Amino acid sequence: MRFLIFFFSFSTMFAQKQISIKLNALPTENNPTIRVFLQNLSAEEAKYSEEEQNDVVLMTTRLRKIFYSSPNYDKYLIKGVADIKAPYSESNEINVPSFVKKIETPLGLEVELIDKVTFTADSSGVVSPLRENLYTSQEVAVSANEVADLGHTLCGIDATFHPNSVTPPKFLGIQWTCIKIDKNIDAVTWVGDLGSAVAEVYFAERLKKRKLTIVEQQEVIDQLASAADMLGNIDAYVINSLFVEKNKEKVTDIFENYYLSDAKKYRDLRKHRFLLFAQAIGLVWNGKSFDNYDKMLKYYTDQVNDSAAFHYAISAKRSGKWNVIKALPSILKMSKNAYAKVIVAAFFEELAKKIS
Repeated sequence: MRFLIFFFSFSTMFAQKQISIKLNALPTENNPTIRVFLQNLSAEEAKYSEEEQNDVVLMTTRLRKIFYSSPNYDKYLIKGVADIKAPYSESNEINVPSFVKKIETPLGLEVELIDKVTFTADSSGVVSPLRENLYTSQEVAVSANEVADLGHTLCGIDATFHPNSVTPPKFLGIQWTCIKIDKNIDAVTWVGDLGSAVAEVYFAERLKKRKLTIVEQQEVIDQLASAADMLGNIDAYVINSLFVEKNKEKVTDIFENYYLSDAKKYRDLRKHRFLLFAQAIGLVWNGKSFDNYDKMLKYYTDQVNDSAAFHYAISAKRSGKWNVIKALPSILKMSKNAYAKVIVAAFFEELAKKIS
């Protein structure tokens, strides 16, 4: 009995020293229900003609831009849609807070990082209550025990309609060749979230001038790759199977079917979402584990590293070209960051648990 108690205590202690990527979270009173969210999203659709409402490709971009419409999306992440106006104009910014951090690189250079947030108004110059309800409540209770960030879901679907690879801004007119996320659907969903977490752990360690504890690492991950974010990301890949580019079904109808329909087709999609996602990103499930785990761990570690480097380059670029030059050595180093492997392995482990 003493041995069992000791073993249990040791196992618990060991388990607490591991980071985790959560894929499920219970709703709170702050999360709107999927029905309320879709009512608000339908009201946005209703602003356009019936023909436009039924143009899935066009409306996905428009609705996505309610949540994510920064110039970086048009320039790097989802190309070819810059001329599609967001329902709320970026020219009517009423609140533009910037979060500035200064870190010291391993070479002793100080790099300034800027995280800029824009909150836009409608054409009359005020924040629309409808837009505010959507924008601040994109983490939705999609069932009694699941929360998904549907802003992330729309990003993933939009990227599927407009595929491209993602590379950082050009340096002195020269395009990066060593840093690239192969698929923008990955970059705007789970790979992007994990990459942001890798970068932010690095930034925090440079600021604090020490390694973060496991608890501190987990806090960063829970903020930048939350359970709601990750489920929203996963659902983008699953919902993509329901879209046919030239179909005449509204975006909100597709969402309603997926999350609310009791038809077997949709129940099966929800039930097997984790397996379908794994298959979509190239993982091969044999009933117990991933056959190609090592190969895909290596591949996605590189992709997440490159996403972290992209996040770093964009944050540094906001302070000017000289700032990017100072950051260049550590941006390149970040593309080889060993921590990405830890995060991807944790994600694959949780994914395997959900499938099995």
